[in-house]
Amino acid sequence: MEKDTDSSKPISERVGVTDSPLDDLDDDKLEVRHYATALAEFVKKTVTPMTIAIQGEWGMGKTTFLNQVYRQLEPGKEQVEPETTEGANSILNIKLDAWDYALFNGPEEALRQIIHKLSVRISEGDRKQSRKKKIINSTTSLARKASLLGLGFLPGMGNNKLLEGLDIIKDADSQHVLDLKENLKSSVAELGSRETNSYERIVIYLDNLDRIKPEVAVEILDSLKIIFDLEKCVFLLAIDYDVVIKGLEKRFGVKRGENEREFRAYFDKIIQLPFMVPGEKFRIGSYVKELLKDIGYKKADKFEVGFLESIVKCTIGENPRSIKRLVNSLSLYQFIDRNEGQEKPKSVEEQYLRFGLTCLQISDRNIYDTLQRNSDFLSWDESFSSDVTYIKETEEKEFSAALKKLKEAGDVNKPWQVSLFKVCYADVELRERHQEIAKFFDEVVEIYEKKEKALKAHMEEAMKSTEVTNTRAKRSVRKKRNYHSPQKKELAAKRLQELGNTHQNRVEVGREFNAHATSIGQWYEKHYGDKNK
Repeated sequence: MEKDTDSSKPISERVGVTDSPLDDLDDDKLEVRHYATALAEFVKKTVTPMTIAIQGEWGMGKTTFLNQVYRQLEPGKEQVEPETTEGANSILNIKLDAWDYALFNGPEEALRQIIHKLSVRISEGDRKQSRKKKIINSTTSLARKASLLGLGFLPGMGNNKLLEGLDIIKDADSQHVLDLKENLKSSVAELGSRETNSYERIVIYLDNLDRIKPEVAVEILDSLKIIFDLEKCVFLLAIDYDVVIKGLEKRFGVKRGENEREFRAYFDKIIQLPFMVPGEKFRIGSYVKELLKDIGYKKADKFEVGFLESIVKCTIGENPRSIKRLVNSLSLYQFIDRNEGQEKPKSVEEQYLRFGLTCLQISDRNIYDTLQRNSDFLSWDESFSSDVTYIKETEEKEFSAALKKLKEAGDVNKPWQVSLFKVCYADVELRERHQEIAKFFDEVVEIYEKKEKALKAHMEEAMKSTEVTNTRAKRSVRKKRNYHSPQKKELAAKRLQELGNTHQNRVEVGREFNAHATSIGQWYEKHYGDKNK
């Protein structure tokens, strides 16, 4: 969800899109504002205390979503300072960014600053200065100790002294917790009883927890538990469940079926309402088309939304951050075309192809690199895949059965489809993505139905134009190869024979070793067996 930092320019003159979070309610290309509106209404009316997790992988727009909720709860205003703003507001919004505190500080200091800042904001409207001072002092002391305890060490103590150290300060810290919570509750009640600037509730937004180390994010959650149950308070935390799992591995071990309940119990104890940023509900095709039109991409107005959505979903997915990288790459290509003095590509098919290959470059670089070896994928056959994989896929036990199943289902019939499957199967990462990658190539073939010669020429040209944004270093300049030659088939057969010989050698070496081991055992038993009894 991009923020256009130069909106004064006509759309056709704008170049690229940024990755800055949006805070403008009117800029809703993904059409998810109604979700933010619904959540804002829930926040206004829900019972308190309430803690809500805003979930979604990196780049899905969690910050933008928080901003939209924030704007609807406090339209057209920045954070309100109670002492200086006149008039009544029902909600006090407090924004905190975990990344800002953790970027230049150690985990202990980051924890201390977050708790301290939050307590200051809640208490700053308190008219009773003595209580306000107590909140700040108890927060500072507790936050420092909570951070040390949460991180599993105490100054001057080894790990074997940890439990002893915990017992020593347990009683003192429990009093700090009680004092802090009691004073914060009084301060929150004070906010609601003032004659001016009374607040019915406080909404705290804690963003970017998943940008810091997972274990530190969990420690922050641990420390914040002491105030998650404050009346009149709603917490919105931008953090994904997977980050919590990663952060808890030191505590519970790697998540497996037998201990999954422990991970879930921790999350459920803190979070009363999980909310997933609705990526699957994004109108991706329309969103991409609008972005392309914004940058003046040629032929964009003729692009079919269905095609754009299909290509994006089987490659980069619904992640807005990846989509913005795609659009920026396409924008750059047009400038390169212009400086080369060429109006290419000219046809809609060529533009589709360039669009698709850029998506593939971002999502599956190994397949893109394979196309660099031979962009005419319709000519791929057994000799080509053998040259790429060195028949590595045949070492996998399930390979033959998997290929047979696809052939019987009619999903893999042509030589190039078999070759693509072998290339994918030989790569652990690509193996799980074969279905989506195959769909991508099927879409390309459908565009160029009965135009194989044009497809071959356009593929070669599109690969040349898109390689400037490939992040992988070029291994070497490869010459055009004849993948149908008998030499290649002979090489593949030789490689298969080598694999067989290697296996046989290992078997023979194993037998020889076992024979020697048996002889040594018999010799030892003969000379020393009786002495050891």
